[in-house]
Amino acid sequence: MSLLLLFVLLAGCCTVLSGQERPALVVLDPVPNKDHTIFTSGPAISLRGAISGTANLMRVLWQSNRGFSDLAMVQRTAGGVLNWSTKATIPLRPGINHVEIKALEQPDWRHS
Repeated sequence: MSLLLLFVLLAGCCTVLSGQERPALVVLDPVPNKDHTIFTSGPAISLRGAISGTANLMRVLWQSNRGFSDLAMVQRTAGGVLNWSTKATIPLRPGINHVEIKALEQPDWRHS
């Protein structure tokens, strides 16, 4: 059984307006180490987390350095926090896997 290393990079929204609080994007399960790493021996992993800080962020995208990506499921709580989770497991390969997680604004289809 080989050990896989998952490095999680959290990125806020690409278009945060000046003067607004930077959104807090966190992975809650499994809890990453202080250096944002998660060790696992499994061939895939599910991630769950939360985002807070702005009402404009409605989508969460994850991308791996192994060529996989998907939008996460997002649900707003009564307190205004967005909970997110991967729809399916993230495939991992032996060695170091980098997963970047981004909070994105909801597209405005009215101006298309």
